Amino acid sequence: MVFTLTKAESGNKKNNKNTKKDEEFSYGYLLQVLAGGLYPNKMHVLRECIQNSYDSLKEFSSIKRDLPIEPIHIFIKNSSIFVHDSGMGMNEQKLHEFRKIGFSTKNPEESVGFQGIGKLAGISVAKKLIVTTSMYNDSQKHTLVFDAEGALEELKKWKKEGKNPTLNHLVKSYTTIKSFPEDKEKHYTFLELKDIRDDAIDILNEAEVMGYIARNCPVLFDPQFKYAKQIDERLKLFVPDYWNVSIKVNGKEIFKPYLSNLNQPEFLEVKIVEEDKSIAF
Repeated sequence: MVFTLTKAESGNKKNNKNTKKDEEFSYGYLLQVLAGGLYPNKMHVLRECIQNSYDSLKEFSSIKRDLPIEPIHIFIKNSSIFVHDSGMGMNEQKLHEFRKIGFSTKNPEESVGFQGIGKLAGISVAKKLIVTTSMYNDSQKHTLVFDAEGALEELKKWKKEGKNPTLNHLVKSYTTIKSFPEDKEKHYTFLELKDIRDDAIDILNEAEVMGYIARNCPVLFDPQFKYAKQIDERLKLFVPDYWNVSIKVNGKEIFKPYLSNLNQPEFLEVKIVEEDKSIAF
């Protein structure tokens, strides 16, 4: 782990006898925190995965505005969950960065998620993470495998001995990255949350997953909702970052829930009078 020192810090370094070269500041028990306490509601893990796909689709659409946006697909099969998107994808460098906990190149004003932590949310529900991805205009695809269960088991052994493995050691020891040829025109990320743990079994329930996504993710309005187009157009006009995507679970489209007995909506604009600026409606 490398840290860049300011001049003031560099000047004090000679006087600090406790500072060592390449001193570690992150240890393996952080992995245990990510796997256990960060997501008490395990459905939130799925939301993090969807948000990563959403950001990737949005990035791709910004450079290929003439192409249609493909849906985010979620498949539940046996004891695993799969999340697929046709977004920008990742090259080898970005996939290596994927392993870095807390590292993110996303602009927090333009992207959603936990900024470098949410990408590994899957280790809190699955025994293994498998990411296969190819970036647009890259002639290779790359597969990362993170054996989360193996890392946590080793952590338990070290803990019994009163030792502290570094986070670097665990991540490097239990992840592999391999590359293969791919069509340059293909772009995607395919995430497998392999072998869902018993304490997260609810996220294998299709009906519960669909209900959660409908309430918490940026899905489309139901075409059966008679005011859908009117509200959607209004949001696009007044909310700069408003952007919804098609999300499907086992091939079934998910829409925003709505009430059928609603009256015609009225749009009342809220403005900052001094600036003549709309802030809500």
